[in-house]
Amino acid sequence: MATLHIGDVVQAGEPTALTIKEGLDALARDEAEFLIVVRDEAQNHFAQVASMRGGLFLLEYRNAYGQVAADEPFDVDELAAVLLAYAQGDDSWAERYSWAPVEI
Repeated sequence: MATLHIGDVVQAGEPTALTIKEGLDALARDEAEFLIVVRDEAQNHFAQVASMRGGLFLLEYRNAYGQVAADEPFDVDELAAVLLAYAQGDDSWAERYSWAPVEI
């Protein structure tokens, strides 16, 4: 089961389109420092988001192959759809974007 973290608060239940959008809105208003969807806590698989100026967001995600960051920013609607798909176990969205490795 995926979990949604908005700042230091873990949302109850599975992430939904509404809770993800509310989290992104809070992030854009600087009411939260980060948003993370954790899909597999034991294996440290997650997608995390940072807010940028102009209503855009940066996305990073980690899977069995490592951690990567999107080369281009996302708008709120596109990112909400990506995060919902990720939370539901669908990784097909990742093929539509260009990624760069993240040094940890």
